[in-house]
Amino acid sequence: RDILMETFRLCTPMGQDDVVSLLDWAQSPFFPLAEGDFPYPSSYIPFSLNMGNVDLPAWPLQKACAELDKDIGVELIRNDERDVDYTIRYGSDNDSGLVLGIDWDNVKVVENGNGLRSATALKLLNATMAAVSVWFNVSKTAKCFDAVPAINEEEKEYLQSLRRANGIEPPSPKTPAQSCQEKLDGETVWTSLVCNENMNQIITAARGMGNDFYWPPTFPRKTTSFKDILAIDPDPLGEICADPDGVFGYPSREETYDSWATWLDDMYGGTRIESRSSILFSNGLLDPWSSAGVYKAGKYPPRGGKGEPVEMQNVTANGGIIALILDLGGHHLDLMFADDDGDPECATMAREIEDMYIGRWIMEWKEGRKSCAQ
Repeated sequence: RDILMETFRLCTPMGQDDVVSLLDWAQSPFFPLAEGDFPYPSSYIPFSLNMGNVDLPAWPLQKACAELDKDIGVELIRNDERDVDYTIRYGSDNDSGLVLGIDWDNVKVVENGNGLRSATALKLLNATMAAVSVWFNVSKTAKCFDAVPAINEEEKEYLQSLRRANGIEPPSPKTPAQSCQEKLDGETVWTSLVCNENMNQIITAARGMGNDFYWPPTFPRKTTSFKDILAIDPDPLGEICADPDGVFGYPSREETYDSWATWLDDMYGGTRIESRSSILFSNGLLDPWSSAGVYKAGKYPPRGGKGEPVEMQNVTANGGIIALILDLGGHHLDLMFADDDGDPECATMAREIEDMYIGRWIMEWKEGRKSCAQ
């Protein structure tokens, strides 16, 4: 624990059970870093997530991964990737390296060696610290990090007893407005939006299932479909969207509450959109939300390797719905202000295609109105 506390510059001592909190903390920046992986400095994602009006650097995910991408002696043996069955060797025998066996959500020490004190393990910890600092120290002012719960319930009770012993009155109950503002400040407007609109968060809920680099898996082994997840966790927003006093204006948590927003599929048809037209979906492959994008049936995930900066797919047979795939696109990069010096080719091409199709659809609409008038 001392090695972890020192490497990650933790503000509070780690307890015996705080390793899981540290692991969650260390993995959490990579989603927003990928979202905000723009070719220029941008405050868009940090500001949206209450990090303040500060800029991430240009290509922040690549910057975060710079040290992690180096060959520091970690060998990953994929015994069965889909079953999250790995063997990980940290360093060579000369380094007295650590060897771990991963079996879904279990980890066992195969060889301990020097443990976290091996040269390779220390390099990996320092590379991870450099990576997460791109997000957690985006302001460049952090002296330490609150990666683990700082005050447990026993400590809270102890502090309250001290206040009572010293005649200090407990704080007055918060007004509904104060409670609402405090929640908004702590969780950002995104939480309010998700809770009020029943937004489907399947791609952020299902992690570590053999398709990404997160660990441990968030659902049991043999969970393979959306239907499986619905049966396991019918109300994933129950805790975060709880509003028993009706202060936040969230919908009541009745049996009819639809955390997974299945009503959207019922109302709009999901991907059963053959009868729709004049729609263009753009998907940036650097943006993790692109896994929830709309593509031609059987064409996700898009092709890998080198190819055109923009792949265009006809989602429907009549060509009325188009999907664009931007190879270097972050979160709706094509909708950001153009940057002639920084934009990758995919952004320029996507905007030209979007402009062409929107112009064509407007002309078709005008011609249709003219024909009706005649």
